[in-house]
Amino acid sequence: SYFLLLLSWFFNKLHIIRVISITGWILIICYLSLRSNFFSIPVAWNTLFILINAYKLIMYYINNRKNRLNAWEKRIYKLCFNTFEIEEFKLILGLSKIQNFSPCKDETRILIQEKEMPTSIYLLTDGHLAVTSSKGLDIDIKEGTFIGELSFIQGKTPYASVSSKDPCEYIEWDQEALHEFFKTHIPIKQKFYALFLEDIIKKLRESSS
Repeated sequence: SYFLLLLSWFFNKLHIIRVISITGWILIICYLSLRSNFFSIPVAWNTLFILINAYKLIMYYINNRKNRLNAWEKRIYKLCFNTFEIEEFKLILGLSKIQNFSPCKDETRILIQEKEMPTSIYLLTDGHLAVTSSKGLDIDIKEGTFIGELSFIQGKTPYASVSSKDPCEYIEWDQEALHEFFKTHIPIKQKFYALFLEDIIKKLRESSS
C-alpha cells in the first residue's frame, strides 16, 4: 500500500494520482482492520481521504465528459480557437449558429452588404467567399477567416460586400448577443478580440502582397 502511495507521485496527471492513492489507502485500511489491536483513528482519517479523492475523481470524469469535443468541434477548435480553454470554446460555440450554404443554380448568398450595418459576425469554416466593393476590390477569403469583425469592434458600416455562389459552411454570431455575453465574460472577450486582431493583420498582409 505504501509502495502505491509512493508510486502515485511519479505521475503528472492528477486523476491517475488519485486512483493509485485511493487504492493504497484502501489497502492500508484492510491491513489495519485485520490487526488484533484495531486502530480506529487512522482508519477514520484514511476513509476521509478516500471519500474526498473519490468525490474529486467523480467530478473530474463528469467535467471531462462535458468538455469532450466531437470531430467537427475539434476541427473548428484547431482552426481558430486553440488559445481558448475547452469550456470557453463551448460557451462561444453555444452562442452561434452553424450555417451550410448549398446554392441552387445562379443563387448567391450575401453575408455582408457594403455600407449596411450587419447584425452578425461570421467565421468561414469551409469553402471560400468573395469580397467585392464599389471601389474595385475583388478578392477571395478562405476558411479560418472572420467576416464583419471590424463593424463589430468599431460600430461602423463595412467598406465591402461579402457573398458566396459556391457551397460553404460558416459560423454565425448575433452581434447584440455577443456584446451582452462579453460584458460578463471579460477573459473570453479578450481572447476573441485577439483573434480579430490576428485576422485583421492577416488580411492586411494578404491585400498588400
